[in-house]
Order: sequence, then C-alpha cells, then structure tokens
Amino acid sequence: MGMLNLVVYRSSATHGNVSLFFYTQNLEGQLGLDYNATPSMLHFADGERHQFVEVQIIDDVIPEGAERFQLILANPSSGLKLGANTTATVNILASDDGHGVISFNSSQPFLLREPTSLSGLGESVATLYVVRDPPQGTFGTVTVQFTITNANGTLAQDDLIPWQGFVVLEDGVKFKTLEIWAVLDAEPEVNETFTVTLSSPTGGARLGDTLYTLIIVLQNSAPLGLFRIAPSLNRIDNSVVGKEGGRTVFLTVSRSNGLEAAVSVEWDTQSDTAVAMEGSLPVMAVYQIFPETPTSGWCSLAGGASPLAMRLDRPSPGGTTQTHATLYRWQGVLVPIQSVTIQDPRMCVGFSVNGSSYVAIAHGALPDSPAVNLSLFRVQQDFNLTLVKPVTFWT
Repeated sequence: MGMLNLVVYRSSATHGNVSLFFYTQNLEGQLGLDYNATPSMLHFADGERHQFVEVQIIDDVIPEGAERFQLILANPSSGLKLGANTTATVNILASDDGHGVISFNSSQPFLLREPTSLSGLGESVATLYVVRDPPQGTFGTVTVQFTITNANGTLAQDDLIPWQGFVVLEDGVKFKTLEIWAVLDAEPEVNETFTVTLSSPTGGARLGDTLYTLIIVLQNSAPLGLFRIAPSLNRIDNSVVGKEGGRTVFLTVSRSNGLEAAVSVEWDTQSDTAVAMEGSLPVMAVYQIFPETPTSGWCSLAGGASPLAMRLDRPSPGGTTQTHATLYRWQGVLVPIQSVTIQDPRMCVGFSVNGSSYVAIAHGALPDSPAVNLSLFRVQQDFNLTLVKPVTFWT
C-alpha cells in the first residue's frame, strides 16, 4: 500500500465558509483494484486556505503497465468559484515487471555447419527465442539489443548473419524468434565459437539471467589440409612407370585447402599393387628370387596365422646327394626359419593331424636300389623341425 496526498488550494480571498465536491474518474486505473479514494465534500472554514485529499495506491503482485486515474473538483458552494486546475491526473507507474524481464529461453549451445549441398540449410541456422517474463509482463513495446562476437571479442560479421541488431517485442507479445545463419566462405576453418549477448533493453523492460548463448560453427573444407602423393615429375598422374635395375622414383607429398598448424602424415607401400607390363600387355612380375641353389620342389604347410612353405634343394650334378630342406614363414616375403640336411629330396607334402603340422619328404633312390625312402618331420610350435622317423618302402 502507498498513500498519495493532494492539496486543494483556496486562493484569493478566504472569507466565509465554503465547500465543493471531490470525486475520482477511472482511466486505465480502476477504483478498488488499483487505488482507493472516497468521493466527499471538502469544507473550508472562514480564513482556511488548504484541504488535503488522501488517495490510497494499492500494491498488488500482478505485473501491470502504467495506469492513470483522475481526481476532479466540482459543485462549488455559493460565492466560491473553480479555478483553472480542477482536474488532477495521477499516473501509477508500471510495477512487478509489467514491461517484462528479457532473456533467452535457454543457454544450450547451437552447432552449425556452413551451408553446402551436403549439409543442407537446416544445419546452418540457429533459432533463438527471446522471451519476456513473468507471463503477465507484456505491457508496452520493448526492445533489446543483441550482438555476436568471437573469442577475441570481435563482431562475427564474416561468419554469421545477422551479427548484431535489435529484437522488438510489441505490446502483448511474449517472445520473438531470432534466426542466426552461418555464412559460407572459401576459407578453410577449424571449429569457431561465438557468443550471442543481450543488452540495453528499452521501454521499461529489464534484463533477466540468461543473457548469453553459444553458437559453434563446425570446421569446414579440411582446415588442416587435404593430402596427396604423386610423382614429382608428373603430379597429375597417380602411377609411376619404371624399369627394374635400381632406379629411384621421387614422389611429392603435398597438402591443399587449409594450412592451419603443423601436421604430419604417414606413408607406406602396399604389397600386391605393382603391375608388370611389357609394352601395353600386363605380365607376371618376379616377386622373390631364390638364387642360392636350384630347387627340386615346394610344398605348403598349415602354420596357423602365418603360412609356411618347404623348399627342397636339388643336389649338384655329379656331386654329393646330401643337400637341404628349408622351412620358410610368410611375412610379406618368405623368410627362412630352419634348414635340415637331407638325402636327395625330391618332393614333399604337408598335412595336419590333431592340430599338429607335419611334412613328409621323399628321397631319391640310389641307383639299382629297390627302396624308396621317406622322412617324416613334425613342425613344433616354435617352428622347429623334429624328425619323427624315416620310412623305407620296398618295391
């Protein structure tokens, strides 16, 4: 509650007892809801110049705009004249945030992409809601300013539109939407974070608590670079034509688009990607050569994750029949693991029994001998060869 006292002044002469009537008239303010005043007769005694009118202003919790009412003097008694100011207008100012408390409806950040044919427009716009509370606090037209800045405090005019402006909420309007669009540019960029800020309300509104929200524009166009490797002499072609014989091939690794920060990239060769050509015809290329001794035979063995192979040396013509059988393991190339000395190996076969790997090697028979010899080896888990037993077949 608040009390308002108004003075009714009797000017010029003050002779005699006089009176006049006082009453109120509603404008926006309502008698009994916004103010209380009792219409009555005001009596001035002989020589009395002043009378006081008391008006009670009602303080409620309802948000309201500015409201007015009038106090009027009328019906003077005989001999009393009314002066120029017989009507007083009382203005009750807006109270309980009648013009609203302005803020964003949420502080959750927005993730945007620059508009392209891949991302689509829906991923390039942030829709912010500027609201005013409490629910009844929508009296009058109010405005609030918004600005968008980057991490350095600079306006985001190259990355977002609009980057500053005003939001206008007309009388009775509770909220407005604010659409912020990402700008498509040709500059490769990493993720950028921008802050949208509300400030400087007008029209009697004030600022609330949620005055900031973030917009993150995701990286575009490979800001750290797009890498490619190509022959140094011809960067348009992705293949190299060369001849065997120790020729050196020079390749250039380059990056385009963004050049942000220092970066590194690994390179490696891939097996089984070279193509041998004879003119315009593809031919089979030599992958690995075993030039040490002639070979009489090969066989493959089961070796789990890494395939195994057995190579049999051919005895030298006119020399000793003692030679070697070598076990190899595949590791991109065939790598020798163990060699065993053996008599004139001619052929071999690998097989598995109950999870164990074996290799049987047949020997050449001595001249005029009816026997065929066979050596059976077991391949241990560490890839060592263990002779199980020799076998002799008679013909």
